[in-house]
Amino acid sequence: RFLANRALSIRASVPFLLFFLQPRGLSLSAVFALNVVFILASMAAEVPAGLFADRAGRRRSMVLSGLTMTAASALFVLGRSWSWFAAANALCAVSLALSTAADAAWRFETTTAPDDPSHERYQRLEGYANAAKSLGNVVAITLAGFLFSLSTAAPFALSGALTLASALVAASLPDTAREPARRGALAALRRAARAVAHDGQLLLVMSF
Repeated sequence: RFLANRALSIRASVPFLLFFLQPRGLSLSAVFALNVVFILASMAAEVPAGLFADRAGRRRSMVLSGLTMTAASALFVLGRSWSWFAAANALCAVSLALSTAADAAWRFETTTAPDDPSHERYQRLEGYANAAKSLGNVVAITLAGFLFSLSTAAPFALSGALTLASALVAASLPDTAREPARRGALAALRRAARAVAHDGQLLLVMSF
């Protein structure tokens, strides 16, 4: 079920975004500004999404991620101005932040066991998950390309349907450990800073 969730969590509309927006009156600079909205929303959502996944549970975070991406796809289809598309891109960023916050944690908590100190089960599931994501991308984007020739909004409708299905699959997963409520975002950032300060490999990955 987790692999199915990964395969369905696809933004099949991404390669067609420019070709979709320009006929709707957006210039290249306006499309670039939408990317800025996405980046800023990603930065703003990262810590709150992590706190939500810790407190509400990984499963709920993955479900909300799928539903948020479905809502973003609907906004793209219905949108008639830059502000609509900016709101849709912001929702995409929130969706990805929620998924990032929950996905790896769910895998780790599901597969970690005392008799597996090297985390081979986690690494194996991670490999399968990446393969499922890649396969989902290939199939979904190929189908979206065919549908785009029929309607420029079709890839967004397809993305919405797929991510809605991913939310339904995520809802069927068993939930994993939740962190106890602590003192909020600043406390979480301090804990993260301490973890980075004591883990050179983590610092190297972040710097990269």
